[in-house]
Amino acid sequence: MANFTIRWANRSNSTQDWMISNGDNFTLPPNYVRSAQVTINNNYTYQISVTTNHRFAAASLSYTAATQTWQLNSSTPNEWQLGTGNNTVTVRCLLEDALNLTAEYEFNYLATEPESNVVNPSNVQPIIEELRAKAASILGSALGSKPLESFMVGALGNFPYYWQNPSNPDLFNAKTYTWISSALKATSTNQPLPSPYDVRDEQVALLNAWKQAYGHFPEGDGELIDRVVKSIASDWANPPTTLTQMENALNLNELLNATPASGKPIIPVLANYLDALGSSATNSLALATTNNTPRQLDQSFNSIYIDVFSKVGYSLSSTDKAKLNKAYRDATDQQVALLNAWKQAYGSFPEGDGQPIDKVIGKIAADWADPATNLTAMAGAINLDELLNKTPGSGQPIIPVLANYLDAINSVIPLANASTMNQAYLKRALKAVQSPTSDNGGLQTDDKVYHPAYKIATQLSDILNGLKAINNAISLKLSVSRYSESEFRVSIAGGASINIPILDLFTLSVDAEASYFSDHIATSSNTTDIELTYTGVTLVNYGPVAYDQSNPNQYWYWTKPIKDAIKNGDNDVSGFKFSPKPQIDFSESGPFGFVTGVAISNYPSVKITVKSSDYESIEKTFEQTVKVGLSFLGIPLGIQGSESTYSHNVSVNISSQTVTITLDPPKELIAGNAVDSVGWVLGVQTEYPAA
Repeated sequence: MANFTIRWANRSNSTQDWMISNGDNFTLPPNYVRSAQVTINNNYTYQISVTTNHRFAAASLSYTAATQTWQLNSSTPNEWQLGTGNNTVTVRCLLEDALNLTAEYEFNYLATEPESNVVNPSNVQPIIEELRAKAASILGSALGSKPLESFMVGALGNFPYYWQNPSNPDLFNAKTYTWISSALKATSTNQPLPSPYDVRDEQVALLNAWKQAYGHFPEGDGELIDRVVKSIASDWANPPTTLTQMENALNLNELLNATPASGKPIIPVLANYLDALGSSATNSLALATTNNTPRQLDQSFNSIYIDVFSKVGYSLSSTDKAKLNKAYRDATDQQVALLNAWKQAYGSFPEGDGQPIDKVIGKIAADWADPATNLTAMAGAINLDELLNKTPGSGQPIIPVLANYLDAINSVIPLANASTMNQAYLKRALKAVQSPTSDNGGLQTDDKVYHPAYKIATQLSDILNGLKAINNAISLKLSVSRYSESEFRVSIAGGASINIPILDLFTLSVDAEASYFSDHIATSSNTTDIELTYTGVTLVNYGPVAYDQSNPNQYWYWTKPIKDAIKNGDNDVSGFKFSPKPQIDFSESGPFGFVTGVAISNYPSVKITVKSSDYESIEKTFEQTVKVGLSFLGIPLGIQGSESTYSHNVSVNISSQTVTITLDPPKELIAGNAVDSVGWVLGVQTEYPAA
């Protein structure tokens, strides 16, 4: 029996009508959620249908009781998202209206994150990449062979590095465990390249012209503008053309020689868009360049691993199977004698799948020898009693019968050993991840729950010492100007500029005035620079604990069977195979991956320098302010998500009419030593074990 909270979530900008096969029918306004508590005893599937204005999407949500996993399937997977964790299952539907959806409306929607959780917005990727590059430069050889990758902080927030519970160091911090055992996948953040022109207006105009002509956008993945330009390049020119060729064409009408009549009004709008792109266009459609950035998911890698590993078995090829079966037939008398001896001693055969003889051999090899042995070693042992040094008294009469059996099958022992032992190993490794305990190497967290074991290779004392090394720092310099009422123009380290929505970059509140930064500092009449300093740059390494075949009742992480099963496919070979095949993407674009190293620092100190005719008013405001709150890249800069724990001071330069505001993190965010202490994530090292 399992209890879950199921959340049906509308993550679109349209009202959705939901129908669930259990009879639950309801309407969800945009960004609303309906929750239900359910108790499930066996395998169960919900059929889901969602409708908006002239659009429809369907999916099935299935629960597998044996593995305690959930799976969402749909013929339109881009309309759905699934999140699981902490006995909560969230089904998100992104279905939009058809008739009332304008190009500008959909463009703006697709540029936002669907979740309301604290998360780096996708449009700040260039800033996150700058932080990664600086951290990688400092860490250097400490990174080893794995590169540092940029990382988008998700709903789990920054890294809770204090992995040992301060009250009981023998217990692992549950918050740290949830973070390090989270699955990853590469997330597409389709962003315009920095350009001397801002193409937003021309981009929206082109999308609106396309929508007016055709009523809907081309199907496929990626941003709308990417899909429209690709469609024009491939379908309106014979031979097909590229974005660069369109941008450089002396006569666009001549190049697009297969333009349909309905597309003629779009050509001049396209020309304006191409002019705005200027030199930033490339043959690979640079405007929609995809940066594959790891982002944490809201489900455990352990659950995904169980779903995959539980489908792996070991089998022999038809040739090897025939050879083994002949040997078994020739050794029937000895096999029957061994099984009878076991039955006489214990009354029943060991539990588990497979033939009784395989279960008996597996049990003897795993439990009657220290270290554990296998069929090949037993057959080659000069002294079987000495090898089976943990044989219980009740098993002593079985040893001579076992010896006779081994002699009878000697010619095929390698095949028998591979089949018997690998099935036994699979069973024990799966048990260690499905039902972790202290006996099979499970890791106990401070909420007194056992989990599949992960090991942090970096000692807590080394993490704290690294964070205390405040000279080991990086700085990020941003020049901020006002582009519009809703956007900043941001230059990163004096380089190219990008547009970022106001709330996605930086917010600063003073007492009761929540939008002080955008209303009074980063205005169209001021010149504003921000410098953020991240001290104590430190690398923390960790990973799942590998399954130990020499001690086969310990630990769980074993990727060889999965890799071999992928390689073997349906071929008639002896080895590991899937049955059935898991429905999962093993590439670096899929969820079968996790973080193995995280570069962290203390939360940043912030220095804001403003050149303004109102510098005296700004100075006075901060001198009189009791409390300031700030966020950067969508993340509150404070303790446990608070925005109001930074200290502040202000100074002015009268001759240059500049005011400098310095904001420093509280001491709890500088090498803090509490279970809730977190480090700012600058980058990660990842592992996609089956890619």
